[in-house]
Amino acid sequence: MNTFQLSCFLAVAETLSFARAAEQLSITQPAVTHQIHSLETELNVKLFVRTTRTVNLTQEGTLFLNDARNILALTIRATKRFENPLEQEIQLFSIGCHSYSHMFLLADVLRLSNGASGASRRAVPAALPSSGGGRGGYGHRISGA
Repeated sequence: MNTFQLSCFLAVAETLSFARAAEQLSITQPAVTHQIHSLETELNVKLFVRTTRTVNLTQEGTLFLNDARNILALTIRATKRFENPLEQEIQLFSIGCHSYSHMFLLADVLRLSNGASGASRRAVPAALPSSGGGRGGYGHRISGA
């Protein structure tokens, strides 16, 4: 499986047309067909139901759709990370709470907000020192670009 196969799969899944997918990707229709066939062979499933007039996702194709999107997005993000390495600034941001049990609620909120801004963040549970003579607490240290 490679990113080109995934791009072909997503283009066909979104357009429900091998011809429109080929046009969108600026390649020939036989090339798209070949990539989809190779992907189906590797996964050992049919991703599309094809007739002479229509193309539809199979149940397996529908299940694979989010996986393909996530894999491709992860690959693109990993590639972009190294495009301008000097421009990436990593900042540390700490957020805390007074109860160890509340720290786990913070983790859920941080996971949900991680994808919302498009920024890449990493949350690490930590015992936080007190600031200015107060009590310390628990929380997450977040680093991101």
